[in-house]
Amino acid sequence: MLTGLSFVAGCVLAARYTRRDGLLTAVVGPPLIFMIALICSEALTSHAGTFAHSVTIVAEGTFLTLAAVAPWLFCGEIIG
Repeated sequence: MLTGLSFVAGCVLAARYTRRDGLLTAVVGPPLIFMIALICSEALTSHAGTFAHSVTIVAEGTFLTLAAVAPWLFCGEIIG
């Protein structure tokens, strides 16, 4: 829940403090930053012996986390 709330807060703040000509960047930026941070955190916390197994674990963790926070992501994009 903390992840979702912080994402929504980031979207609202980005939309609030962005000039009109930079709104496209504000819409694309927070989800992109969230995805990069999610992949990095999954990669840092994966404990696998081989590279292929590590990639699988990171992909699974990323997809499961995105599925869990999907309502927050949609809400943040609609509000922002």
